[in-house]
Amino acid sequence: MSNGAVSFEKEVDVESILSEASAASQDFVFEDNDDDSDVWVAEKNFVVSPPTEPASEPEVKGALDPEQADILSAYSSEQGFREIAVGDLRQHLDTAPDSVFVLDVRSAWEFSRGHIPGATNINMDDLSAKVKSGALDHVRDSTVAVICAAGLRSAQAAVRLHRVFGFQDVVNVRGGTTEWIKNGFHVDM
Repeated sequence: MSNGAVSFEKEVDVESILSEASAASQDFVFEDNDDDSDVWVAEKNFVVSPPTEPASEPEVKGALDPEQADILSAYSSEQGFREIAVGDLRQHLDTAPDSVFVLDVRSAWEFSRGHIPGATNINMDDLSAKVKSGALDHVRDSTVAVICAAGLRSAQAAVRLHRVFGFQDVVNVRGGTTEWIKNGFHVDM
């Protein structure tokens, strides 16, 4: 190995281990202690329920067809999920900068590498606590454009803000900061 690490290999006879385990009528786990002891250990007091017939789940009609589904995804427009293209967001910010609050849910490190001018950074992991503490109360009735690197974390944050915390005007920025930069739009560092 190039990093100077030493690698040890241990030859295991899987057939004999499986036949021993089967004869013991116990479940087992493999364990390697880097010595010559057995590589499997029987699970003691492990209760296995006899196989049962799976419960019949009601079928969701048209689940793969959004036009016919009985249930709707939280990411569907019918549930209030909305997205905005980076070009449209930029136009809003250029013409009426105070009309949109840009919330960047990336980590502080990602945010420091480049973000939309005027964006506020609240890491996705801290979002719920920040909302509960009132940190976003001042924008509760504003348009909140949520952005991340590519639009996935921000989609989750947008759903959380809208559906869990009751923010009425939340949009996910499609493509995120990556798309913003790809379009040649300015970022602050």
